[in-house]
Amino acid sequence: MIKKYRSKEIEVQAMRVSFGNWVQLEKWSELPELWNSIILDEEGKIKIVMPTSQGVMTARDGDYLVRFKDGKIFPFKTNIFERIYEEAKK
Repeated sequence: MIKKYRSKEIEVQAMRVSFGNWVQLEKWSELPELWNSIILDEEGKIKIVMPTSQGVMTARDGDYLVRFKDGKIFPFKTNIFERIYEEAKK
């Protein structure tokens, strides 16, 4: 499920990475080339190796993909995401 989150300064869209929602992640990201790099790791969990403007980054099962207002998408480890963002009120 796509939800909106906000930090103290900005609002972003984010989705949590999981094997159960990778098709929804693909549609949401609007980056079909990104999904050529979805693999299962040695534990059978989803792993996404994605090119970003800051280099190649990895998102693993449980991490978040965050879309900023400029459309760029970056992975965030769960503990970092939850420290920075809270769910936006409707």
